[in-house]
Amino acid sequence: MAVSVRLPRMLRKYASDAESVACDGTTVLEALGALVVQHPDLKIRVFGSDGTVHPHLAVFHQDELVERTKYSTRKVG
Repeated sequence: MAVSVRLPRMLRKYASDAESVACDGTTVLEALGALVVQHPDLKIRVFGSDGTVHPHLAVFHQDELVERTKYSTRKVG
């Protein structure tokens, strides 16, 4: 399922200045994974070397902050 991932201004330059990117995924983590496949320069800014989302990023779904422990289970779309 395609979802729209909105990017903060500081990350847009790594995604061709896009404000949002359509990504496939059924969970938050899948959508973020699809985002970095489309825009590889975002990978080191979104994911750490251990493959987890950087703790300094706040991830929201429908204006609600998603807990870090729920990225892999929180459904999107």
